[in-house]
Amino acid sequence: MSGSDFGALGEESELIEVEPEAKQELLENKDVVVQHVHFDGLGRTKDDIIMYEICDVFKAKNLIDVMRKSHEAREKLLRLGIFRQVEVLIDTCQGDDALPNGLDITFEVTELRRLTGSYNTMVGNNEGSMAKLECRNDHLGVVDGRTPEKMWVFLAVNEMDVTVNLSVYKRMRRNVEWESLVDVLGLKFPNIFGRAEKVTFQFSYGTKETSYGLSFFKPQPGHFERNVSLNLYKVTGQFPWSSLRETDRGISTEINFPIWKTNHTLKWEGVWRELGCLARTASFSVREESGHSLKSSVSHAMVVDSRKSSILPRQGALLKINQELAGYTGGDVSFLKEDFELQLNRPFLWDSVSIPILSVVHNEYSGNYFLLIF
Repeated sequence: MSGSDFGALGEESELIEVEPEAKQELLENKDVVVQHVHFDGLGRTKDDIIMYEICDVFKAKNLIDVMRKSHEAREKLLRLGIFRQVEVLIDTCQGDDALPNGLDITFEVTELRRLTGSYNTMVGNNEGSMAKLECRNDHLGVVDGRTPEKMWVFLAVNEMDVTVNLSVYKRMRRNVEWESLVDVLGLKFPNIFGRAEKVTFQFSYGTKETSYGLSFFKPQPGHFERNVSLNLYKVTGQFPWSSLRETDRGISTEINFPIWKTNHTLKWEGVWRELGCLARTASFSVREESGHSLKSSVSHAMVVDSRKSSILPRQGALLKINQELAGYTGGDVSFLKEDFELQLNRPFLWDSVSIPILSVVHNEYSGNYFLLIF
């Protein structure tokens, strides 16, 4: 066998051409078109309110813009308070009408239940100052502790399965002695009509007083900051340091809307107020104001808030200005009240935050000024 049988390795041999490596294209510079947006998991939610929140996704021009606008749409959907979870999936478009640069976006959502509930108890020496007995999901446990001032208990129950766990709670109530105890039951009907409406009911039953509250919340589609709410309530309070007991039964309606960097609230409130004495040692000024009165007032509030967090702010400022006028829309109480609050937050030493607060209240009825600095 000769070498010629295998072919000569000379000029007659063919050269194998190696294709150059394809140049990788930057995704952020590639023009794309959002062709379809799908929703998986929608039940009672209406399509029109969803379209207001995701319409900006169709305006995206490149992949990075699609990701950014999809994340913004997800945050808007969660802000509505009607979804428990929202996930976003971005994929290439499939089908006969698919474009080479077309994208499909899928929002996988999980709606909240039609009815959610909570149950908690506050215990202490005074219903005006209570420790809270918490209710959490998927746990059952009792932790008992005693302090010289008050008794506190933590009880955790399932969200809507309270019947079995209440037997433990009732036994606990018989074994523990306290002066004041308030049971609070809350019910929420989220997305009741399919456009982010919400009905909330709260009932509290105490050893001394009973209170309740019913509210209806309705946002404007596409502008969640613009909303209307109606409230019906009964609130009771005891103030032992003044020997005063107050019971308010009222109805109110308010409109919230933003203007530039400020948030405004217009509110009308009608309150039937009942004042009474807790003890025979009540002062004459308290006895003089005792009895029934009817208040009808109109108020306006403006808030400018540059804080990143309203609970634990590290920097930013807060300004609240409120005016309330009563007596010109009915009732037997007339006054003009003005107050404002200024809060400044600045980082301090050792990772702490300095929060000076200035609050001023002026009551035209009494002519008094109150200045509070914290």
